[in-house]
Amino acid sequence: MKKIITVVVCLIVLVGAVIFFRSFFNIPVNKKDSQQIQVVIPAKSGVSKIGEILKKTGLIRNKTGFIFKAYITGSQAKLKAGNYYFSKSESGKEILQRLKDGDVIPNEVNLTFPEGFTERQIAERLEQARIGTIQQFLDKSKVQNYRNDYVFLKDVPDGSLEGYLFPDTYRFFKDTSVDEVIRKMLSRFDEKFRVATKESASLNSKRLNEVVTMASIVEREVQTKEDMQMVAGILWKRIEEGMSIQADATVRYALNNWDKPLTVQDLQINSPFNTRIKGGLPPAPIGNPGLESLKAALKPKSSEYFYYISTPEGKTIFSKTLDEHNKAVYQYLR
Repeated sequence: MKKIITVVVCLIVLVGAVIFFRSFFNIPVNKKDSQQIQVVIPAKSGVSKIGEILKKTGLIRNKTGFIFKAYITGSQAKLKAGNYYFSKSESGKEILQRLKDGDVIPNEVNLTFPEGFTERQIAERLEQARIGTIQQFLDKSKVQNYRNDYVFLKDVPDGSLEGYLFPDTYRFFKDTSVDEVIRKMLSRFDEKFRVATKESASLNSKRLNEVVTMASIVEREVQTKEDMQMVAGILWKRIEEGMSIQADATVRYALNNWDKPLTVQDLQINSPFNTRIKGGLPPAPIGNPGLESLKAALKPKSSEYFYYISTPEGKTIFSKTLDEHNKAVYQYLR
């Protein structure tokens, strides 16, 4: 009788342990903490070693529970080495399954930065790809950090590299550093700007920073190659005539608002980038221009026009006089 009782007790304890470990293992360490933690599982790591790594990084509560679960599911010999991203909001069960599936971080990633993207938008996209953080990129992306390595930066004022991080599609290794990303983008700018200056013959006495700043405005104001050339001509002419260029894109940059309609108050913001109220060009580029906008800023098209608007459909309407411009605004934008 005692043996029967002992067996029953052992069975109850065993069943209880299984139930406990199962429920315990299926509950995340912290449901609200979705921060990604990089975990490297070395080649030939056994289940015990993997459990130890996960416990040290705080992704599981109990190493023994992890090993137990791996064995009862038959996963112990199927866990794959590699680089992973896990979070504490994942349960041990989910982590075990991903290790079994070999859901590793791809070694390389293709990233596209559209024309006109700002430095911050580039940083955000890199962080999403887990290549550094936004702050790391912004801290590193300074002219003074790279002036000695890139001749074209020689006369560019200290400060942000905004305007010189050439927008394009790049292929990066996952362990690429922020510094390597910036150098790759600067080298691409150097290459493309040489193409642009070759076609326009020279800077025509304009400083590089002025040309890049104009190109960055044109990039955000209009869409087609022809419109870029025309608008660049209008804006350079307005500056020569002592008129403010009144480009809404510069206001949007000051507000970091690229989507919502601008209000009357927005247009009065006290910022050196607000060309509605400040004369000449803003102090620096408002984004990173592509090749066509750089060409347009270097080789603008002269015309009789002084004004332009872009319709909601993306069509550009040009006007010679303020009266014509006001009528166009009323017709297309009201």
